[in-house]
Amino acid sequence: MFSPSFKDDRILFTSRFWVLLLLCYSLNFTHATASEPSSHGATGAIFAFEFLSFKSATPEKTFLEIFCQIPTQNLQFVKYVDGFFASYRLSIALRDISDNPVASEAFVDSVKVESFDEIDLPRLPRVIRFSFLVESGDYQARVGLTDLETLQTLSFKKTLRIPNYQGLSLGLSDLQIATRITPTSDNSILVKNNQKILPNVPRIVNPGSDILHVYSEVYNLQFSHTNSNNCFRAVYRIYNEEKEQIKSLRFNKEKPGTTSFITARIPVDELPTGRYQLTLSVLDLDSRKSTKKTTNFTVIKPGEVSKTDSELLSENSGDEPSF
Repeated sequence: MFSPSFKDDRILFTSRFWVLLLLCYSLNFTHATASEPSSHGATGAIFAFEFLSFKSATPEKTFLEIFCQIPTQNLQFVKYVDGFFASYRLSIALRDISDNPVASEAFVDSVKVESFDEIDLPRLPRVIRFSFLVESGDYQARVGLTDLETLQTLSFKKTLRIPNYQGLSLGLSDLQIATRITPTSDNSILVKNNQKILPNVPRIVNPGSDILHVYSEVYNLQFSHTNSNNCFRAVYRIYNEEKEQIKSLRFNKEKPGTTSFITARIPVDELPTGRYQLTLSVLDLDSRKSTKKTTNFTVIKPGEVSKTDSELLSENSGDEPSF
């Protein structure tokens, strides 16, 4: 019988624990570009880093996409002629199991406010996207975040396993939790398969957000133009921390070819505050092959918090800190 695990891939830290920021988790990435911010105001400012893997068009490579949500409230602001400025540097290095460097990247960003009184005002976090093309295998990601005014640097590392989607076996990408998924004809960095995906990096469902948006891709489906029943079945299941299944959603989708994407809108307004596991199982109705992937998400509602925000988030324990 399936027993859900709550080991998490996220890197999450509440801003009031800036000193502890990189003491719990980790990540990995490459070409840096700023993306649209996402709002997660119920828990205050959240540091969050997440990596997601997808099939690449490049043979023998996997596409690794990383989103980094960085609040700016705890940066050191300095007075200049035309306002107050804070800046930081985010650096990433990816190393193989023999500790050989594979790739690295750094991104520098700055924040401006007009007056001293604005420094402590709430504002949306910065969301930054990186991407790598890497071979499948085991890696270690090392991350450093430096406040460029104080030169205080916090660092951490994480072990990660990159799957191979290029074979003949039925495959499923990582599950991306989003704040919104909308069809589009745009061609931006947030668009996959004509779907604009606004990332929910910390995977937190806040009050007023009663829908869990999920994006994923299915690879190596059996497909024939002459088959009148080219479909696969998708089943989403939600488990609570007691490993009890509390919700499910299933539907069939027609195959456009050997690869398809799936989006889902799962109502979660009835779920109380807590951490949950989402599992997606896919069955190819022609080949009868199946596969599944899991991810975790958190629901936080006012008046129902039995644990502090930091306790809910710090339970996503991962690799040891690196200094």
